[in-house]
Amino acid sequence: MNTTTRFLALAALFLSVTLFAAAGDKSLEQARRAQALLGPEVWSQVIRVENDTRTERSVAGGELRNGCFIESVVALRDRLLRGGEALRPQLLSYYINTRNGQQGHTVLAYEAAGRVEVIDSAQAGKRFAFPTTVAGDALKLARELQGPAVGSARLFPIDWPAARAGRYSDVSTAPAATAISG
Repeated sequence: MNTTTRFLALAALFLSVTLFAAAGDKSLEQARRAQALLGPEVWSQVIRVENDTRTERSVAGGELRNGCFIESVVALRDRLLRGGEALRPQLLSYYINTRNGQQGHTVLAYEAAGRVEVIDSAQAGKRFAFPTTVAGDALKLARELQGPAVGSARLFPIDWPAARAGRYSDVSTAPAATAISG
């Protein structure tokens, strides 16, 4: 299975599980919004999965439920389209054990200008900078970002041709698909 195929499977799985799992009657709307954010260059498919577990949390007006994964991919695409540097981009998913159970979040991490930068879509795209010594260690990077309460973390490299080149020289060179390698 090549990296493009793996990404497509992951995108479909993400859309089906996280958006439909606890979305209630707005689930189709949420899935379509996620597809729109990803854009036509990233394949996705909406499928319905029934889940009897309901959440008590309400989602604010325009936010995607569990949308941090997709918003992080979109943040990379937007950065590259603006001509920004993003070497070795990765999705950093981390989990914090709270009294209400385990809470997870995903952010975009990449190298630029001799440091690791992290963009957090949950904080209006705020960018954080860390030394490159934590670039390959998910737990260290997540703890730099969120503190010692982080219990586990994982990095998912994004194999996007424009990111390997450092930036887009022209919007027309945008990739046909995003792939997560690994």
